[in-house]
Amino acid sequence: MKAFINRDDLDFDNAESTAPTQEWELVEDSHGQIAEYHTRVAKFASIRSLALYFSDNFGGDTTRISFIGLKGEFSELKRDPIITIYELQANPADHKVPGVHDAQSHGVE
Repeated sequence: MKAFINRDDLDFDNAESTAPTQEWELVEDSHGQIAEYHTRVAKFASIRSLALYFSDNFGGDTTRISFIGLKGEFSELKRDPIITIYELQANPADHKVPGVHDAQSHGVE
């Protein structure tokens, strides 16, 4: 099983050749128990989307997934606009420097 995070361009054609965030070897039979697959936590921070890709199964014609559980901490996605001011050329009147009385004067006293 391969896991991909924040990949909006992923499809069945490129999932096989794209490097996953993490990959696991699946357990064929867990005797009725739920198998847990440990993740590298640092790689799974700030997830916007998660895609799981199963390249094959254990010899059957179809693959049946009964349950996928995810553990972790939820944090709300922040999509607030970023307010910035970009100055192509600084206006000296906007940037007062202590000790300088007249920013437009170029004379020497």
